[in-house]
Amino acid sequence: MSERWQSVKTSIISHGGYHDSWQISAMVLVKGTALIYLIAFSSLWVQIQGLYGTEGILPIQDFMRQIQQVKLPFWELPSIFWISQEDWFLNLICACGILTSIFAMIGLLPILTMAVSWYLYLSVCLVGQDFIPFQWDTFLCEIGFLAIFLNPFKIYDFSKGKTSQLIIWLLWLLLFKLMFGSGVVKIASNDPSWLNLTALSFHYESQPIPNPGAWLLAQLPGWFHTTSVGFTFVVELLLPFGILLGRRPRYFVFLGFFLLQILIMFSGNYGFFNLVTTVLLFSLLDDAVFYSRFPTLRKKLQPHEPSDHSVLLWLRRCVATIIVGLYSFHFLVLPNLIPNQDYVLKDLYRLPKRLMIFNTYGLFAVMTTNRPEMIVEGSHDGQNWKPYIFQYKIQQTDQIPPIIWGHMPRLDWQMWFLQFRPCAQNRWIQGLVYRLLIDSQPVLDLLQENPFAGKAPRYIRVNQYNYRFTSWAEQAKSGNYWERSFTKPYCPIMSLK
Repeated sequence: MSERWQSVKTSIISHGGYHDSWQISAMVLVKGTALIYLIAFSSLWVQIQGLYGTEGILPIQDFMRQIQQVKLPFWELPSIFWISQEDWFLNLICACGILTSIFAMIGLLPILTMAVSWYLYLSVCLVGQDFIPFQWDTFLCEIGFLAIFLNPFKIYDFSKGKTSQLIIWLLWLLLFKLMFGSGVVKIASNDPSWLNLTALSFHYESQPIPNPGAWLLAQLPGWFHTTSVGFTFVVELLLPFGILLGRRPRYFVFLGFFLLQILIMFSGNYGFFNLVTTVLLFSLLDDAVFYSRFPTLRKKLQPHEPSDHSVLLWLRRCVATIIVGLYSFHFLVLPNLIPNQDYVLKDLYRLPKRLMIFNTYGLFAVMTTNRPEMIVEGSHDGQNWKPYIFQYKIQQTDQIPPIIWGHMPRLDWQMWFLQFRPCAQNRWIQGLVYRLLIDSQPVLDLLQENPFAGKAPRYIRVNQYNYRFTSWAEQAKSGNYWERSFTKPYCPIMSLK
């Protein structure tokens, strides 16, 4: 009987029947996630001293000192930065993150290097305060955690062997949560611009860091924006259910999701968010898709019977049980808990949230309909003011919106969020002003231009302006992509005294 079954399987493989194998998708997911770790750690390394160093805007030393004063246990903040918060250690963590991500890409000790990359990035997210984590940071942690278990117990690579379908299912569940959650929050917020399909009439102009595609799209007529919102709702609210309907519907889901990511990348700068989402999309494609288009892969990657270590199989089942349990608790149990009751259940739920292996998603639930920009200016005498020029933040009216691939400029991005709270409630902007007043070089390195080279200004102020895109005719006449008008002071004039 076993010989006959073996001949049947051989026949299926020889005729291209790879509908239950995700070996190539797993390789794309693991190596793609490792590549994004490489991008994320590299992006962070060039900013970490200015953001978190001893002369940075929000020093990790100060943060960890407060944590130690309240005697918070390690499991409430499981970060490697309990060991040290010195500048050299910040650089070491980024360097180790880059090294382990490269090892994971080439397949050297894949489980270990993926696990270390995940923990190091988690450690940064836990102490990131205002600059980290954004939703794509937690998303990277969640997909990175699952990607650990796509690897076998091998010293080098995994060119052969059947991939765990259990982890593939968990990745589908994560993708469903990401896309469907993004659609639900838009409806649940009751924001009129989403409900009347006008949100994208404002979005291209009002998003944190637009790119040249955003200016071009903003020039298109209203019907295009209305249709685009409708397309977004179809992709985010209807297509996710296609994941559950079989392999062929999943191909259409892949195409719809992929098209949405391309349009988002064309219209704005979101760091590595679209990259990590695109990597996750490959979980929808089984090996038959790749073998039908690249027949030579058949000879290089022939699926074999699973030969994974029993410990790894046990770990995968434990992970699946925990993840499914978290989904059940979040959607079925948590909404029915009595406030301030059921402490044990809430404490058990909080630890996975701390480890960022279970997160909720939903960008732009409420659409901003205008664009307030905060301009930081300095002066020696309180009369003549010069602006600090940021690297990517919209500031000068003739500035072409920038294109940023992968890199996430944390300070420039966070400047956009100032509009939602007054100056006194944004501790980090006060830290920025203080560092500029004392001429902190790590913070100045985060900027494009320092108008006070050699001598720090005596006074700093932050004013709010309202920006809008110019039209085709206005741009052709003036050469400006933006028009701005003064709104009000955001922060009062500040000095070291």
